[in-house]
Amino acid sequence: MKAEFVSTEGDYLQAELNIDGQTLYVMDEFGGDCLKPGQEIDVELMNSCADDLDWDAVFSANLEKRTALQHISGWSYFALGRVTSINPLMCDCGVVELEGPFSTNDTRCIGEYVGFRVTRLTAFET
Repeated sequence: MKAEFVSTEGDYLQAELNIDGQTLYVMDEFGGDCLKPGQEIDVELMNSCADDLDWDAVFSANLEKRTALQHISGWSYFALGRVTSINPLMCDCGVVELEGPFSTNDTRCIGEYVGFRVTRLTAFET
């Protein structure tokens, strides 16, 4: 996906990107030290999720049926999304599609709205 580079604290540290008008704070695994603010880059985003998953909490956390990433702090977020596929479980979270925090073979999950904590959002150069 296309992103506008804003700034970085260095490799494997926090970087700021602008994707479709939304500011995202990510772990820099794309070599931001070599970029200039405003430069357009191609990145792939990968998320890490909290291990303390509660199935019921995930499926009841998005009753408003939203797709968004809500910044918590640093590179962590609360993801609100709609399940688009299983194996792997992918969720449309608005500006980005993220892998969900669990796996399932139950196709009834497709189309359901979920909410989960992203402990780290990482950007890689593509």
